Amino acid sequence: SLTPIDFLGAKGEHFDLILPFGIHQYCFLYRKNIMVIAGSKDAGKTALLLNIIKLNMKKHRILFFSSEMVEDELAGRLKEDDSLALGAWRFEPYERSYDFDQVVDPDSLNIIDFLELGGDESEYYKGVSLGRKIYDKLDKGVAIIAVQKNRNAEMPKGGSGLLEKARIVLSLAPNKATLTVAKNWAEGVQTTPRGRKWKYQLVGGIKIVNVEEDFSA
Repeated sequence: SLTPIDFLGAKGEHFDLILPFGIHQYCFLYRKNIMVIAGSKDAGKTALLLNIIKLNMKKHRILFFSSEMVEDELAGRLKEDDSLALGAWRFEPYERSYDFDQVVDPDSLNIIDFLELGGDESEYYKGVSLGRKIYDKLDKGVAIIAVQKNRNAEMPKGGSGLLEKARIVLSLAPNKATLTVAKNWAEGVQTTPRGRKWKYQLVGGIKIVNVEEDFSA
C-alpha cells in the first residue's frame, strides 16, 4: 500500500523543540524527523540529551530510553542539576538497548541514549535499517538518537547509514559541538548553518556551561 503526501494540505508546522546551543534558531525538525547526536566517549551525549528533556518537558510527552543507566545512576546525574528538584523532572525513563522501533511513541519526543552500532562501515546498512524502522514508526512525533563515534571522526562508529534519515546531526567531542547536518533551515536563515561550532564545559555530567560559538576553522 502507498501513503499519499498531501502537500496541498500542508500547514508548514514544525515540531516545537528547543535545543541546546540555540540550534533551533538555525534549523528544526518536522514531524517524523530524526536528529542524531554523535559523540565520542565522555563528550557529553547524555548531558545534552538530559538538557533537551529539561528544555522541552513542559511541552511534550518525553520517552527516554537508556542503554547504560539504572535508577540510582540516573537519579545521581539529575541531582547534579541544582536548578531543578529531582521530583520536578517530567519524563518517562526506560531501560532499553535494542529494537527501539518497537517502543517509540509515534506522537511524542523519543530520546534514545544510545543506539549501539558496529565498529566499521560494513555496518552501514544496519544503520540505514535501524533508522528506517524508527522513522516508519513515527507519526506526529520525532526521535533524537545518540550514537558513539571515535574522537577525531565526524561519522558515528560503523553507522553513517543512520545519517541517511537524519535532518539534524550534531557531532560532539570533549568541550566542542559541531552542527554537521542541518536540512530544514529556520525562518530568516539565508546561508547554511552546517559547520557552526560551539565550545562548552560540562559540570557534574549534566550542566552545560560557558557556551560560546567557536569561529575557528
